[in-house]
Amino acid sequence: MVVFEVAARCPSIRAVRLIPFGTSGKHYRPHDLDNSHWLLPGSERVQDVARSLGIHFIVVPRIHNKQDSIEAARNFLSMAWIDEEHCAQGIRCLDNYCKEWDEKHGTYKSQPVHNWVSHGSDALQTGACGFVPDYIPPPNDRYYRKPRPQSAWAA
Repeated sequence: MVVFEVAARCPSIRAVRLIPFGTSGKHYRPHDLDNSHWLLPGSERVQDVARSLGIHFIVVPRIHNKQDSIEAARNFLSMAWIDEEHCAQGIRCLDNYCKEWDEKHGTYKSQPVHNWVSHGSDALQTGACGFVPDYIPPPNDRYYRKPRPQSAWAA
C-alpha cells in the first residue's frame, strides 16, 4: 500500500508520518483502537495499516475515574515542552477544558463538559496515562544527615 493512499484515508496516521521523527518514540492510542469503528475503507484496521508503515501503537487501558486521568495530564504537562506554532489547536483545547456548571445546586459537576474541547483534552489524558518515563530520579530527602565519623575519645 502506498503511503499517500493511507494518508488520505486516515489523518492521524498522516500527521504522524509528516513529522520527521514519526517512526521513533512511542505512540499512545485509546483502549478502543481494536474496535470496528476504527476501520478504514476496505475493512483495514488503523492499527494494521500503521504497523505496515512502521508505526507501533501502545494501547492505553481505559481509565474509569476521569479525575485520575485529569491528574495524570496535569503531572504530564509539568514535564512537557509544547510547540506553540504546531500545537495551537491542542493549546486551545486545554485552555477551554472545564467542568460543567450545575444551576440547580449552584456548584460544578464532577464530570467535564463534553464539547469540541474534550477530544483534544482526552487525547492528552490518554498519552499521559500511558506514559512511563525512562528514568525516575530517586527522591531527595532534604532531612537526611550523613553519619558523622565517630571519635576515638567517645565511648
